[in-house]
Formats: sequence, structure tokens, C-alpha cells
Amino acid sequence: MNLKNRYVYKIKSRNLVVGVYNANLKGFVGIRNKFNSRYLFTEYHYENTACGTALPIEELGSIPDHIPLEETLGVSCLNCDKTLQFIVQDVITHRGFWEHINAPSCGNARPCSIENKALFDALNQYGD
Repeated sequence: MNLKNRYVYKIKSRNLVVGVYNANLKGFVGIRNKFNSRYLFTEYHYENTACGTALPIEELGSIPDHIPLEETLGVSCLNCDKTLQFIVQDVITHRGFWEHINAPSCGNARPCSIENKALFDALNQYGD
């Protein structure tokens, strides 16, 4: 099947039934159901990676260009809702700390993923 970037496909995979193809990742972003929780998750095309688990079956539609094809849109602070970035202090162990970006620190950065609600809502219309 000739896959098109930003198109939604019915797929056969471990965790997804429907996913939008992200050509940069060579994978499908879809809504996963696990432990009564629904969230965006990526599975990779079985032909393109050693860990690929997704097989496209049928083209269903497309996602508008203004919606990013990412599971999350970054990291925010649970305390103050400002955007955070991780500062690596040790490249071997990858230890470091979270820091507020372009905002005063609230004192104790608590990282939390920023949900890509627009993509979730767009995919949700196709069911799961």
C-alpha cells in the first residue's frame, strides 16, 4: 500500500485499530486504550523498522495540516502550567533537572506531558 503522510488508516497492530501515518516517524499515531485510559500512542510500520508492529489495511481520511502529528506537545509544570525543558547535567547517566522556559520558576518544577488534544479529537471521530 502506498501510504500518504497525514492520512488515517485502519490498521492491524498490537495496540491500535486506527492511526494517522506520520512519514517522518514511519509510524502511525492512534488512540490506545489501556487500564481504562485513552491516550495517543505510536506504532511503527512493520516494513520500516525492526520493532514495527503496524500493518495498514484501509485508508479512512486525513488530518488537517494545522494539527501536529505528535503524541504530546511538550512538557508543562503541574504547579504553574508553564512550559518546562529538561537540562542534562550528566550525559552518561542522563541525569539532570527540569527548568521553566521563559518564565520565573514556581520553586518546584513538576513535569507533565501536554496533551495533543486537537489530534486526539480528530482521531476520535474514527473510533478505536
